[in-house]
Amino acid sequence: MFRNSDGLSAYIVVLLIVCIVMANTGTSFTDDISKCTQTTDDGSRVSETGRADMVAGECPGQGPCRDADAVDPCAESQFTMDQSPGQHKDSSFEPRIEEDTTVNNDDDIQPSLIPSLFSNVPPTINFVRPDQKVKQFPSAIKNRLKYVEGMNGIVESYVVRSGFSVTSDTNNYILHFGIPFQPQDTQLNKHIRPQSKFNHIPASWHLGCKNMLAWGLVRQQRKYGEEEYGFFPKTYQFPHDKQAFKRAWDATPAGEMWIIKPACMSGGRGVSILTDLKEVPNDGVAQRYLLNPLLIDGAKMDLRIYVLVGSIDPLRVYIFPEGEVRIAMEKYSMDNFDRSDVHLTNFAVNKLNAEFTQDKLFDIRRTLTWFWHHLKEHYGAERQPIWDKIKDIVIKSILSGEEFMQAGTNSYVKNRHSVFELFGYDIFIDDNLKPWLMEINVSPKISNNTLKEVRGPMLADILNMAGVQIPDDDGDKSQGNSEETVPKHLVTDPRLWTQPLTDEEKQKQEKFTAMKDESQQQALLDELTPDDVRILINSFDENNRKGLFESIYPTPDTKKYHKFFKEPRYYNLLLCHWMQRYHLKEEEGIQVLESYCQQKKHLKP
Repeated sequence: MFRNSDGLSAYIVVLLIVCIVMANTGTSFTDDISKCTQTTDDGSRVSETGRADMVAGECPGQGPCRDADAVDPCAESQFTMDQSPGQHKDSSFEPRIEEDTTVNNDDDIQPSLIPSLFSNVPPTINFVRPDQKVKQFPSAIKNRLKYVEGMNGIVESYVVRSGFSVTSDTNNYILHFGIPFQPQDTQLNKHIRPQSKFNHIPASWHLGCKNMLAWGLVRQQRKYGEEEYGFFPKTYQFPHDKQAFKRAWDATPAGEMWIIKPACMSGGRGVSILTDLKEVPNDGVAQRYLLNPLLIDGAKMDLRIYVLVGSIDPLRVYIFPEGEVRIAMEKYSMDNFDRSDVHLTNFAVNKLNAEFTQDKLFDIRRTLTWFWHHLKEHYGAERQPIWDKIKDIVIKSILSGEEFMQAGTNSYVKNRHSVFELFGYDIFIDDNLKPWLMEINVSPKISNNTLKEVRGPMLADILNMAGVQIPDDDGDKSQGNSEETVPKHLVTDPRLWTQPLTDEEKQKQEKFTAMKDESQQQALLDELTPDDVRILINSFDENNRKGLFESIYPTPDTKKYHKFFKEPRYYNLLLCHWMQRYHLKEEEGIQVLESYCQQKKHLKP
């Protein structure tokens, strides 16, 4: 997607190197910034290189929806903590982290800010891995960096390293990485300050709750056919499909099975093979059990794939190239339906096996990189065809719930750039190497048991992609505003997200979303509005911070997915046609946007 951040951001690399060198020469933070990015008389910035720089659903009978692998506030904490979940943490609390935290020498100190690709756009805060050091902010900035304590101490360790302090005040923060608001509390999204970042998109449980996901996928399958939406097992949702399932049960051939899953429970709880129709629950789903799993050392396995939705409107989707292979503790057999450690791969289930020890962790959890080598060695299979199918599953499944998340964001969030979402996809691979979507997890658990090859680089990339900026005040009105102590060009600029659409912009959007001819739609790029420029620079800057993540939507090839949207989205068309025009001449496209930013068109109404 967009530009290649390795090849097309060379001047950014030079800029960061300058900052790193100065960090080691004893210069102050403000000296570093004034030399890295200076403000000209007209307000534009010049670098050292000389370049101007259904909205909410509820799970019946389950209460609040929770994903299948979420941090469960009722379960025992996975961290070394002496307080109950939700209790305010002591300021000295340091979560246990398994990865190598040996810090590199002083020559490797990372800059505290990531500059924008464009002039007159504030930088974002730089989050680094545990083995890295980062240049520290002065107290005037640190006082503004508030992180709401969540259930994840691993994430907390990352943000504290970058200068944040932890608060329990949910009305005064700029970053919150926790569990989502529940359906009955959706309106609480309205309290997210527009300059803050929250790691959940309203109505994301349309993907995270199994019954709601099934409803969306079945709806798409009926509309577009199994050729497009044939990547999930036959599924019935209760109570809506109870009579239809009874008919399917009666017609089930001997030897085939159905698996029952509660709508929103986690950690494999409540999952069982159905042996009697009387056991059908009043809510949840029944899913046809896939009898031909790919086995590793005779045991059942699946893949945990991590997907980040950076924005819902426009839709921007990324996939992390490293993931986890989850393997059951016991050998696969259809003779023992009551053994969950045979049929389920959840770590929460398999760690309860009497034979499990930490020494056997590699036996039940391996990296996705290992899996690709395993397929090549034992089956002669290449990674790319399977990976492409998984990416197709990811995009199409997100589109099954996109309209609800888009509506929720428009209804409850003041700034569409405030919310993002990490999903954990559970992908089953059958013995024909076909990937199947089993479920999608909201708030996938990232703990000490998550492979360090995944959590270390992925968490830093997620936080950087969130685009956290220094707020224009400390959020505490009782203490007054300390804006004068922080250079103005470093703090967030409300003009980037508070501008309402003008009548001219509304007319343009209505005109081009009504067009059916794609060749005529391309004219929307001929004269960009201020709102167009804001969307484009936000998208390019996010992509520039993606680290190891791979952008899978939009790309120059993803216009084929437009037909799966309930209705055309103007911002999706904008990004699509931009890439169609500039994907082979990306620097030219960047220069076009830079010229607008130098004129400050993106800051105008």
